[in-house]
Amino acid sequence: MQARLINRDILIQCIVCEFEASDPAFIFQAGEYVQIVLEDGLKHYFSVMSSPNELPVLKIATRPSQSEFKKTLLQMPIASEVEINGPWGDLFLPEDGKERTYYFVAGGIGITPFMSMIKYKVEENLPYDITLLYFADPDPIFRMDLENYANRSPHVRILFIHEKISAESIKSKILDDARNATFMVAGPPGFVNMAVHTLVDLKIPQKNIILESYTGYTN
Repeated sequence: MQARLINRDILIQCIVCEFEASDPAFIFQAGEYVQIVLEDGLKHYFSVMSSPNELPVLKIATRPSQSEFKKTLLQMPIASEVEINGPWGDLFLPEDGKERTYYFVAGGIGITPFMSMIKYKVEENLPYDITLLYFADPDPIFRMDLENYANRSPHVRILFIHEKISAESIKSKILDDARNATFMVAGPPGFVNMAVHTLVDLKIPQKNIILESYTGYTN
């Protein structure tokens, strides 16, 4: 599917880009990711951080780096054409009306799929209790947006954690019945591996832990 760049915000911690999809039939589930292909053939995977309700606009965020893709993304003119493939992914919220409890475990820029899911949950008043454990710097990206979503729903709890992930940093943040909840994990590969090991150490069943296997957070 073709799309065009319609806005780019260069923030201190990340770059946020908005694309307008050309196909009115394009849909995605909150939390999924896409592949963006630039005109020169450079490719990269990104979680969509916007809500499906914002279509035809898709918003992505990325850390600045010296990769050729990101340098091109930073310099390309507004209205430039790109190709968007997908969506794919295992991180998404089912819409079957059943009540569920979720813990989202995010590291750094891994917050983006959870931004999409939390916003969509609030917009649609989906019957989920969501707790976000956001491991980030003392001034995390999108803090104000996340706090706004939590203020709009009593079933969204946002916890900013300014320390390395460990059993101690998680155990006090989850409820006694957390073993029956679904845990979703996103972030750089090292963070994801540590998070999964930590959750298993806390006796969370592996079948209740969902993570992405793509490399969108590595460069």
